[in-house]
Amino acid sequence: MLIGIDIGTHAARAAALDHAGRPFLIPDAYGATHMPAVVRYGLRGLEVGEGPARTLVAGWECSVRGPARYLARFADLPEAAHRHAAFPILDADGEPRLDLLYARVAPEEALGAIIAALCGRAAAHLGAPPTEAVLAVPASAEERYRVLVRRAAEAQGLRVRRLINQPSAALLAYIPAVADAEREDTAERPVQTLVAVVDVGGGTTDVSIAELGAGMVRILATAGDPFLGGHDLAWLAATNLAERLRPQAGRDLMVDQGSKVATLGLLHAAEAALEDLALLPAATVALDHGAGFGRDLYTVVRREQTEAWLAPGLERIAALCRRALELSGRPADAISEVLLIGGASGLPGVRLAVARALGRLPGDLRRPAPQALAAYGAALAGTVAGAALRDVTTYPLGINCYFGDSELLSPIIPAGTPIPTPPAGAPGARTEHYTTRHPDQTSVRLDVLQYRGPKTPATAGPGRVRPHECEVLGSWEFSGLRPPAGRHAPFTVTFQVDEDGILHLAAEEQGTGHRLEGAVRRL
Repeated sequence: MLIGIDIGTHAARAAALDHAGRPFLIPDAYGATHMPAVVRYGLRGLEVGEGPARTLVAGWECSVRGPARYLARFADLPEAAHRHAAFPILDADGEPRLDLLYARVAPEEALGAIIAALCGRAAAHLGAPPTEAVLAVPASAEERYRVLVRRAAEAQGLRVRRLINQPSAALLAYIPAVADAEREDTAERPVQTLVAVVDVGGGTTDVSIAELGAGMVRILATAGDPFLGGHDLAWLAATNLAERLRPQAGRDLMVDQGSKVATLGLLHAAEAALEDLALLPAATVALDHGAGFGRDLYTVVRREQTEAWLAPGLERIAALCRRALELSGRPADAISEVLLIGGASGLPGVRLAVARALGRLPGDLRRPAPQALAAYGAALAGTVAGAALRDVTTYPLGINCYFGDSELLSPIIPAGTPIPTPPAGAPGARTEHYTTRHPDQTSVRLDVLQYRGPKTPATAGPGRVRPHECEVLGSWEFSGLRPPAGRHAPFTVTFQVDEDGILHLAAEEQGTGHRLEGAVRRL
């Protein structure tokens, strides 16, 4: 039995197909289809979902919300990830560890607990435990993230059929839904339709430009930010709320004074206010003195005020829309439809920012089942319909290489490359030629690099990226080289990305045929 799984920063959900092949969200015993992505490690053991979510603010020392947000090398977690976390994040040999009161947890362990809870819900509703899964992941998820998600699911006894990017999954679910609901309109569509999917989730934002036609979904380009979502927008709102409430509170509530209760309580209030402002022109923020604030606090915020507070985050979302268009090589007026999905896609200002960036009116954007569409598509991806999807890489991948005296990124797979890519030796394989740096050198260490954009103002110049600007996905030791005496050893490096977005490696020494395949050591 196969299920589709979509786990975000704020919520997790699983979907299955009914007897007619239509996807549906799997409910719990009370009919709820969305499980809070919260795991608590307490004295009574491990708890997942609604119970820990209700006591998240008071139980901050024991609880993890959105463990997928921390699936990265410790060195690649931005400062905001540490600042926003309710617990210390420790460096365990390059891997992040979440330091809770009663446990020290790897993020993938907490993610596995959520997957296990979803599987338990599926077994209770469907009458048998699921054995296979398709997992929806952010399009901006880097290769390490994908490996850890797969590992977390396999640890729960699931066979992972494939990983699918959330915007791509949403399109798989959206196409038949439109065909059913608007059959006449669909029949009049051109053979190929250009669609933009903007996925603003709890912790990530991804924008994909896709071409639909002849039963095929072809992603042309994707731009994303793995640390930009509803959580980050709420943090901007909470920071501004703290400034407004400073005269009443007598202090900055966002400053840690030994307890996270006040900060997390204010963040929770900011999230609730933003949800209200998605529907109402104004929202009330009332904070009780007994919740870490010292006194009762009260204010009213209006939608236009919060849109100003969220402006830095909204501009980043708009920039991703423009970047995806640029990568696709298509103008904004060529797009037939804009699909807005994700749990944070209804927050104030998001629709307007996306509409402006893509040359649309806010009312032109479609937002069907924004929190369910990716899970629906994950369930469908395990069927024949899933074979009709062609995705692309999000970031350039390469190795470190010396050009003269400068060590730079040598790209092997550019961003926007269709996947899966061919294996080594096949036509179209992504292969580059290199030589050792020194004569008589018998081994080389190659760092596998991914470039998301500059981390510091100083770069090596246009088209020239230094390794410290990149994420290091792993290292590769290619030894046993046999160059002629006094000469450099020539060799090739081939990167292959499979349909899950996971990287496979191969190298071959020229002249000797000495080969190494798949020997990447993840850092």
